[in-house]
Amino acid sequence: MTKGQDFVGDAYDGFNTPVPDPDPIDCGGHGSHVAGIIAAQPNKFGFTGAAPDVTLHAYKVFGCTGQVSNDVLIAAYNQAYQDGANIITASIGGASGWSEDPWAVAVQRNVEKGVPCTVSAGNDGAQGLFYASGASDGKKVTSIASFDNSETPILLYDVNYSIDGGEDVKFGYVPGEPAEWKGVTLEAYATSTDLNIKNDGCDPLPDSTPDLSNKIVLIRRGSCVFTQKAANAAAKGAKYIMILNNVGGAGGIDVRAVPGIVGSGMTLKSVGDTWLTAIKAGKKVTLKMAGIKDTSVSLIVVQNNVTGGALSGYTSWGPTWEMDLKPQFGSPGGNILSTYPLASGGYAVLSGTSMACPLAAGIVALIGQVRGTFDPATIEQLLSGNANPQLFNDGSRFYPFLARNAQQGGGLIQ
Repeated sequence: MTKGQDFVGDAYDGFNTPVPDPDPIDCGGHGSHVAGIIAAQPNKFGFTGAAPDVTLHAYKVFGCTGQVSNDVLIAAYNQAYQDGANIITASIGGASGWSEDPWAVAVQRNVEKGVPCTVSAGNDGAQGLFYASGASDGKKVTSIASFDNSETPILLYDVNYSIDGGEDVKFGYVPGEPAEWKGVTLEAYATSTDLNIKNDGCDPLPDSTPDLSNKIVLIRRGSCVFTQKAANAAAKGAKYIMILNNVGGAGGIDVRAVPGIVGSGMTLKSVGDTWLTAIKAGKKVTLKMAGIKDTSVSLIVVQNNVTGGALSGYTSWGPTWEMDLKPQFGSPGGNILSTYPLASGGYAVLSGTSMACPLAAGIVALIGQVRGTFDPATIEQLLSGNANPQLFNDGSRFYPFLARNAQQGGGLIQ
């Protein structure tokens, strides 16, 4: 990175007074992940960014929490243009649909000055049509939809368990939020030992449930949301929960909204089955946990045979209120491995149009390098003309017809 600026300061929340400084360091992880998708260098997991030889400029417009106002976004875009950026990309947005929004107009003017601008289409797919996100809804701005990865990379943090005080056995887990696991060694308590239960932890736990404050509560995934399972465990004193997956692989969970839970995570179905079988047989399972800074990490890859190659269910639909086609096209954004702040493990797998957008920007960089031009119209026409429209998928199966262009634009860019 050669140029950059923090326009707001870490304490900015979108409503208070910005306190700028020259260091755009990322306090959340989102920016680091986006940057790695574009320009990650060779690493122990064997991937690079889409365009690893680019020079990155970073302009921080969010504090550690909260929102951002249009004046800050416009200032950042103006600075990027003045600093000579060839491409400007933003994994930011909110439902709008009006190309006259001030930020959308500012981005449009950058495009008209010859700078391609990619903006994430948004993650509000459940809201249906006419939910184009600002400023991807701007005239001439390239709006990027998200497709699910055909392979799901999973980062497992290695810790141990024992059965009846026997030898330690290594297992991997995906930390959730929160994940205060440092130095935690506790007996596991299963809310059910049924390996095929569909709704484990979805109902209030029975009166016979012991105090769970000194246990790691094992709950099978399925039927209801994680926060509901966590809340039912917390009602019995639980501080720590481990979700046992009911399918292949494992993913992150977010139960920060549940008071009392300080440690959460998910582990593989095979590991969970082993624990439940032992507990059902009357044996004691003890989990010996560690924080993400205090353990090694390994990468496994699981084939996504359900939605791999399909539009992500969360990706926002257009068009704009003025019937401009949005998004223009899309790229992989579901389950993407990239860089992350070292304090949070160095690498992470995240999903969103936020992940699809920088990949598209990296592809724009490669095309510009080969073609010798960054003319926005030329590059967008090349990408659209070669994009591959995909079949519709409802999250469980593909259908024998194409997804609507208000969801995918021209399709998956090549």
